[in-house]
Amino acid sequence: MTTAPGLLHPKYRPDIDGLRAIAVLSVVGFHAFPGRVPGGFVGVDIFFVISGFLISTIIIESLEHGHFSFLEFYARRIRRIFPALLIVLAATLGFGWIALLAGEFQQLGEHVVAGAAFVSNLVLWRESGYFDIDAEAKPLLHLWSLGIEEQYYIAWPLLLWIAAKARLKLLWVAVVIGTLSFALNIRGVLPDPVATFYSPVTRLWELLAGSILAWITIHHPARVARISGRFQHASALAGLILIASALLLIDRHSAFPGWWAILPVAGAVLLIAAGPEAWINRVLLARPVMVWFGLISFPLYLWHWPLLSYGAILENATPSKTYRILAVIASILLAWGTYRLIELRVRRSRKAQWLTALLVALMIAMGAAGYWVDRADGMPSRRVVLESKGPEFNFNMQSNPASPCPGSAAEALPAGICTQYAPATPNKTIVLWGDSSTGAWLPVFRDIGKRHDYAIVNIMHLSCPPILDARKTRFDVPEAARYCKDGQTQRKVIDYLRALAPNMIVMIGAWNSYSAHSNREFLTDRDSAPADAASTARVISENFPRTMKTLASIAPTMVFESWPVMPSSPKARVISILGIDSRSTSVERLDFEADSRGAQEAINSVQDSRLHPFDPSALICGPMRCQSTVDALPYYADRYHVTPLGAMQLRPHLEPAITNMLGD
Repeated sequence: MTTAPGLLHPKYRPDIDGLRAIAVLSVVGFHAFPGRVPGGFVGVDIFFVISGFLISTIIIESLEHGHFSFLEFYARRIRRIFPALLIVLAATLGFGWIALLAGEFQQLGEHVVAGAAFVSNLVLWRESGYFDIDAEAKPLLHLWSLGIEEQYYIAWPLLLWIAAKARLKLLWVAVVIGTLSFALNIRGVLPDPVATFYSPVTRLWELLAGSILAWITIHHPARVARISGRFQHASALAGLILIASALLLIDRHSAFPGWWAILPVAGAVLLIAAGPEAWINRVLLARPVMVWFGLISFPLYLWHWPLLSYGAILENATPSKTYRILAVIASILLAWGTYRLIELRVRRSRKAQWLTALLVALMIAMGAAGYWVDRADGMPSRRVVLESKGPEFNFNMQSNPASPCPGSAAEALPAGICTQYAPATPNKTIVLWGDSSTGAWLPVFRDIGKRHDYAIVNIMHLSCPPILDARKTRFDVPEAARYCKDGQTQRKVIDYLRALAPNMIVMIGAWNSYSAHSNREFLTDRDSAPADAASTARVISENFPRTMKTLASIAPTMVFESWPVMPSSPKARVISILGIDSRSTSVERLDFEADSRGAQEAINSVQDSRLHPFDPSALICGPMRCQSTVDALPYYADRYHVTPLGAMQLRPHLEPAITNMLGD
């Protein structure tokens, strides 16, 4: 052991830096080339084990020798983490000033605050999932893991100190807490995968796996040495096989962490436990190139994702292979420069106290800058970015303000669910019912209503399908919990429609977002839980047809079939400094049809003369691809919703279908 003021530090092991290299290169490989390294995101789990082992070794040794100091421990953490993080936060925010639209820049400001406060995992937990397509447009998404580590570093030393003072056996403290954490992880991974992925509670067991190994290594060195002498090569080989299996067998569709996380965690534990003299550790992990990548692993982890994310944002799609290769090379060079020119100088500085105070002040300032950007709504007055030309190019929910639904039965509906457009003497009444998609398609119905004196009533509940008894147990849109948590809203709408007796009903929903194939918006029956792929498929195949039949019994019903969900938000972006004009994105038609298959089969299964399917995708999809722009005009305002301009292009196809159904 080498001694430093206040703390004891373990002997340096180059093989652990080699293990860090495997972890960081796996993550970088997954983000840059997910098809090649489908399970590369498990590199974060390897990092967790390494961190738990090293930090617990320091804390336990220092506590038992009476050298532990909270002040010194956290000061060292600040000097270790803050320099590289500050540079990456500043660079990411600075480039965002140039490259991002106001809404995107505002969100980045919030993420800078979260990164500076080490709560990114909690903020991202609230927003969406790590594997959602929107994740590519979040340049600081990767800081979620840093948040979990720092939350562990805050709580674990204090808990160990309390346990030591109370003369509790630290091993059993770690085992009990780790077991509870693992059980919560298993319990939550299916019903609430986003929470389980981001929660420090359900990830704690991974860090504690390293902590338990540290305790055993410290207190039973002879036994560990004896076992290592016999099984060190087998242990290292088994660990490497487990990690390789995780990289190849796990992918973004796996229920992760869950049981799958045992593979990388156990693999990392076995490799560390094997010791530096195991053949794999000595020959593979301790090789100079692996050690070098291990030394720059932290800045490499910080740099690589913003470069890839900004490429996706500017190209409105996954960046080209050439760009991704160049981004990886650039991130390695930036990581090396950050390590050599900044991290090493900070660590070797003799003005540690002043430097620690300065780094804290700079991190507070960085958080304040992010807060300012967030509070300023992304500073839309910036002139380097020219946003969309006018309201016809943007879908905005606020452009459809709520108004009272007609009829006395409307009192039973949730407040704010209706929008009504009625002429003085309406000829007939058309009711649109659905999720936010109805608001996106509403402009064309309003236009048709004006032409024929139709009253248009839009019943819209956000992020909740117009399917009887369908409910969700996770909500990306918090307001959706008001509509969709128990399946009652849909039944109230049906009762309202029976009382209103409209001349025509139009049923609209983002069906492929709710499909089991999309792995995004899981549904369940009113009386079933949890919401998973199987329950979603059942709702689509059973409840959806039942709802269509019910509506057709009330009035002639048009059902909008699916339209494509785009891989990214195709916003009109002109960056004068960079000379980049990025407007379009697309999806392969085969992928769109695969997403839509379940809903399409459900629609085709209903044979009723009063039910009329309508295909809005015909204008958008060609034989091979579905485009977000048609004739250079943006038909999509975001990944899901068409622009008012795009909706209006549907009128020549939609108007005759409506008038034919109404007998006009």
